[in-house]
Amino acid sequence: MKAMSLLLSSLFIFQINSFAQNDRINKRDKNDYREIISLYPKALTSDLPPNIDHEKKIGLMVLRPPRGRYLSYIHLALSYKDKELEELRKKAHEKAKGIYRFEDPYLIIPYDYKEFEIIKSDSIRNTHFTDMMPIPNFRHWYYSFIPAFYEEAVIYLLDAKEGRFLADNCLSKSGVGLPPKWIHGYTKGLIFYKNYVFYWLEVW
Repeated sequence: MKAMSLLLSSLFIFQINSFAQNDRINKRDKNDYREIISLYPKALTSDLPPNIDHEKKIGLMVLRPPRGRYLSYIHLALSYKDKELEELRKKAHEKAKGIYRFEDPYLIIPYDYKEFEIIKSDSIRNTHFTDMMPIPNFRHWYYSFIPAFYEEAVIYLLDAKEGRFLADNCLSKSGVGLPPKWIHGYTKGLIFYKNYVFYWLEVW
């Protein structure tokens, strides 16, 4: 029970600068990942890898267990070999409800993941895109992406729905700055950049 309490109160961050190629997944990373995703409904984690393979290199892992008041999220980046990458890209293309580049218009979650607060300027920008499904605010993730990422990455929005998908005491108390119909909900998808795939699940 003590171990679980520590797990639930922690922020797990494993990141490498500029996507270096030398950080392998260890046993603790794998266990932490499995433990955290098990706390979310399976329907929400269905597009995340069920396990993270020690053969793959990890670029980023930020895991937040479901908890009240704030946004709950899983951010994961794994490197893949060419064949695996193309298979994932094909599946994402078939399933995606939206495909974006960073210069495109989209409804963004106006959230600062380091400060756990709504960014008012991004919230105002959203008034032009209220009929779209939300995607994360990648520029304010816990990890700072290199400039080329914003020029070359392709975003695949796999699903997003408004509503309550966690227990009430695990939901954001006042939303995350989205239009009123999105006071609660989730978004999930992935991004392709070079040989990395960035997965996201965000629930509020």
